[in-house]
Amino acid sequence: MPRGAKLPHERSADIACSDNSNVHVTFDPSAPYAVAISGIAIGTLVGLREPKVRYEDRTFNFLRRYAVPGSMPTINMHISDMLGLERHMLVPFEKQQNDEDVQAQAGAKRLVDTIATTSKQHIDALTSRLDEVGGHSGSQLKWGFASALGNVASAIGGVRKMEVSKDIRDDYTAMCLASAGYTMLHTTALALGDHETADLAKKHLSDYAACVLKASAVLPSVVLSELSQDGLSIDSSVAAKAQKDTEEAWSAGASRR
Repeated sequence: MPRGAKLPHERSADIACSDNSNVHVTFDPSAPYAVAISGIAIGTLVGLREPKVRYEDRTFNFLRRYAVPGSMPTINMHISDMLGLERHMLVPFEKQQNDEDVQAQAGAKRLVDTIATTSKQHIDALTSRLDEVGGHSGSQLKWGFASALGNVASAIGGVRKMEVSKDIRDDYTAMCLASAGYTMLHTTALALGDHETADLAKKHLSDYAACVLKASAVLPSVVLSELSQDGLSIDSSVAAKAQKDTEEAWSAGASRR
């Protein structure tokens, strides 16, 4: 192979150093670290302050990580997927915050406000973490998939009369979907030794677990309120029993693991 030739799978970058000199770096993205560096020793390169990088391939963030771990693309993908999902889940959450029927029920309003705030916090944290590991916010395909999932609740919101209870049910479903995604992200991060991402995924999973339990507690009173609005004769005292039974069912299920 001619001197200086680059293998098809290799990537390279030009680094502009503080002394105005340029360093050309060639590395193998499939390896845990860059395998060939020309013009300067790796020890000197790591000691450079605030280098500027011009990429031939922007898949890898050489600016933040001079040695490129092979696990980064996998972590980036999972974080990006969750960021896309959270952004599109937020669409119906915010729509519900402005819904008059939701606003009219104190329990539902508090729940939706909590869910929306939680999702916004998740978006900020995921955006920051994705930036730290040098990723991007996801492909159009991934965003389209997340959009379909995130908007399904608002798209069918007006089909049934019990709209607020159905909104909460759909929020519940969306949060369970996100919880499964965070379990996958947490496991992947642990397996690849990225403990910061693993801790973040665990926190977000815990956040939604708490929100799901709150949704379970709010649903009975919302359902009874809507039944009453429909002119049906109901026993409103069953709200407490329905909530208690739901909590017991969750506890019983957890004990059978």
